[in-house]
Amino acid sequence: MFENKTSLLLALAVGVIALLLLPTAYNAGKNAALRQGQAKEQPAESPAPAQAPAPEPEAPPRAPLPPEILDKLLYGMTYAQVVEKTGCEADETESEYDRGEAGYTSPTLTVWRTWKNPDGSLLKVGFVDEKLDQKRFVTRDQPEEEQ
Repeated sequence: MFENKTSLLLALAVGVIALLLLPTAYNAGKNAALRQGQAKEQPAESPAPAQAPAPEPEAPPRAPLPPEILDKLLYGMTYAQVVEKTGCEADETESEYDRGEAGYTSPTLTVWRTWKNPDGSLLKVGFVDEKLDQKRFVTRDQPEEEQ
């Protein structure tokens, strides 16, 4: 078949090169076919890439609540009605359970809502059965227990 060693070496070199290039050619063809398939599936104009949402602007600081707010808060109001009067939601919520006195009072759960002013004063409103039951305004100079 091969008449001399040069022909044999040349044939072997061509074969080796072909074997080395075959996977590359196969992958290139496969990638091209995939690209064509994707081009058929995708619309001609692809939408712009989604951008990250813009950060929400910070809410402006609310006006401090004055001690006179206590006059506007009536016993029996709901939390929603108190929020209408204060103009904002409470900063903190905590609850206090009182077991009551056997034979005298029943147990109660007071939900305390607190609005904090930048100067350190605060408004505390206590709700029993979702109705305003206690209210106090505490200045930064005055301990909470005094109210």
